[in-house]
Amino acid sequence: FQWSVFVCVIFGIIFRIWNIAQNDFVFYDEGLYLNHNRLIGQIFTVYFPKSLSEFGKALYAYISSCLASGKSLWFAIADSRIFFGLFRTWFYARIMASIFGCTTLLMAYRFAKRWYGSRAVAALSITILALLPSHVFYSRIGMQEALSTFLVLCGLYFYIFSREYNWRSFLSGAIFAACFFSNYRLIILPVPIV
Repeated sequence: FQWSVFVCVIFGIIFRIWNIAQNDFVFYDEGLYLNHNRLIGQIFTVYFPKSLSEFGKALYAYISSCLASGKSLWFAIADSRIFFGLFRTWFYARIMASIFGCTTLLMAYRFAKRWYGSRAVAALSITILALLPSHVFYSRIGMQEALSTFLVLCGLYFYIFSREYNWRSFLSGAIFAACFFSNYRLIILPVPIV
């Protein structure tokens, strides 16, 4: 059973990263995200900040630009490539989505193990999620769904498994706030939490 789970999870990770660097888009939104801070990216490419003061001003402009959208956290992550000199790396958003998709597998295992108190159930849940076509698909495209799923699962984990009102309660609140900033549609999130 353990080897089967291990093989399935490895295949799930391979599905999420296989040929991720090809330059094609599935949805219009992927190109929109890459084009969001294009002007700032072009400015950074030509005039990269040379001092801490210039970097602070550029970071302020960057964060202000990201906060002007309904998916500001995702825009900040997808556009962070400009700080690493990867402005023309068109698959950067897909790599970030793939990373969050893979870390969701780990978080799903921890959550299921804690919720059901069984490693077998946790292994089965991670196997199903690793091979679930919709999760693989959304972990491969440059959209915020993988990040949103990861954040919701992390927020629930720290909220549900906090034995008393402590630092985990505050952490879950911060993560749930990050959920909203990753996707404006998650404004509905307090309803299922309650």
